[in-house]
Amino acid sequence: MSEKNAFTLLMSRKQTESPDGFLIIKGTIPRGQTHLLQFDGGANPNPGRAAGAAILYSPERKPIFERAEFLPHATNNQAEYTGLLVGLQESAAIGVKHLMIQGDSQLVILQVAGKWKIKDDALKALNRQIQHELESFEYVAIRHVFREKNTEADRIANEGISDGESFIRN
Repeated sequence: MSEKNAFTLLMSRKQTESPDGFLIIKGTIPRGQTHLLQFDGGANPNPGRAAGAAILYSPERKPIFERAEFLPHATNNQAEYTGLLVGLQESAAIGVKHLMIQGDSQLVILQVAGKWKIKDDALKALNRQIQHELESFEYVAIRHVFREKNTEADRIANEGISDGESFIRN
């Protein structure tokens, strides 16, 4: 199946909502063993120096990794998408199969879930990369959270911006 056809199929699926408010993008709700990926991004100024960031938690909610990807010049939305992308890449690399995703960017959440159209070409390209990464997982659910529930991912993104470097910590 071509990447475009896989993307169209994924976007045409009707998502259901889990009892805890996640939109289920792929698979059925597993019992236990679900990792939590939180992502964030920022640009200062917007557009300007930016970073996307992610933190993965074990099913017991212990941190597994923190990742920041520095972007010399990007928009806030590009940084948010980058945070999700690098989080998915690292999660897939360590063999995670069941993933719940949280972020404070309603735009990214609803575009990745196929609920909102994507008009910006750069965001379309990032979304295609994310849809490709989602193929690595058996279960994926996503939801929007307010900034107060996303402080660790925000801290990592700000660190990436201020240091001007990408990093990963295990």
